[in-house]
Amino acid sequence: MQQSFPNAAFVTCHRHVTENAVHKLDSLIGKRSTTRRAIYDALFGDSGLAACPDVISFDAAVTRFRQNKLAAGPPEFADHCERHVLPLLRANVDAGRVRWTNNNCESINHVLKQYTQWKPQQVPELIGMLRELVSSQYIEADRAMCSLGDLMLTPQYAKHRTTVGCHSGGEMAK
Repeated sequence: MQQSFPNAAFVTCHRHVTENAVHKLDSLIGKRSTTRRAIYDALFGDSGLAACPDVISFDAAVTRFRQNKLAAGPPEFADHCERHVLPLLRANVDAGRVRWTNNNCESINHVLKQYTQWKPQQVPELIGMLRELVSSQYIEADRAMCSLGDLMLTPQYAKHRTTVGCHSGGEMAK
């Protein structure tokens, strides 16, 4: 991807980075180790590296982490952390996507698989199915804007609520 899109910001799922780091730590020192808990908290806790909102605070926190928590852990994890975990976390901070997860991507992938009944499709048929699925999502969004149907606007967006007669978007479902 980076060869094809050299100027793009690449982000990694926070949940997957966390799970991989935890798995590595557990395999090296076990789940009950106080060192493991300290390293985990320093990386992924509420005030850990993964919570740093900008590169300046992230880089400063990494320096402290290397000197304290990482140095107290197993050298194998320190190597893994330096080569994999820290660069991925830094890239997410750089891209402004701290604690980003791909749950939405995985969710829509599941919806697509259900829609196609888990069967491979020929490209023209797949495009038609995707068009139908997207159209139904637009209809549901329109219905939510008018307080119709199962979906609702969150309080943050309630000010955008409208009525059917005033709706200026796509066609409303009857």
